[in-house]
Amino acid sequence: MATKKLRLLVAAGVAVVALFGAIGLSSTSAHAEDISVTPTHEAADYPATFYGSGDHCAADITANVVICAQSRAALPALVQATTGKTLVLDSSASAAVTPQSTFVLGTIYSYPNYGGSSLDLYGIGTSCNGATWGFANLANFGWNDDIDSFKSWGTCKTTLYENANYGGAHYGPYANKATIGIMANNASSLVYSS
Repeated sequence: MATKKLRLLVAAGVAVVALFGAIGLSSTSAHAEDISVTPTHEAADYPATFYGSGDHCAADITANVVICAQSRAALPALVQATTGKTLVLDSSASAAVTPQSTFVLGTIYSYPNYGGSSLDLYGIGTSCNGATWGFANLANFGWNDDIDSFKSWGTCKTTLYENANYGGAHYGPYANKATIGIMANNASSLVYSS
């Protein structure tokens, strides 16, 4: 019974925040205006293939693959061994860039203040310079309604969406957010843009 009450309270909270966003009462809450989102690069809309195990993972937008490790420190080596790609957090770090480099667009976390499990989302090319990257269905990566904070890397900024396919209320774009208010555990898709 408590779960049902909580879901009703969350649904009511989302509706109130969506209303406030639509009439412009809050610039840091979720916004409900209709916007058209057409990313230049988008993850495939089917469940990703998972490799490894652990709470710290990286998702490849080009191959729809998720690679997990027991620690964040172990993740780059596991991605290199599995895909042959080198993860680069900062697109300005040219010394680390090779033709096999892939840029982390952003990291989502399961707890506030960048804590808990994490998922690095990465693509090809040079971060968000002139490109947008879409993850239309976070359920494909095991992260539907599970984001409590995020960091964006390089020139990217993150926008969270309440529903899959960039629908419903949205939150962002922001570079980094240690807490995301009413959107906590309510995001089903996201976009990285510059």
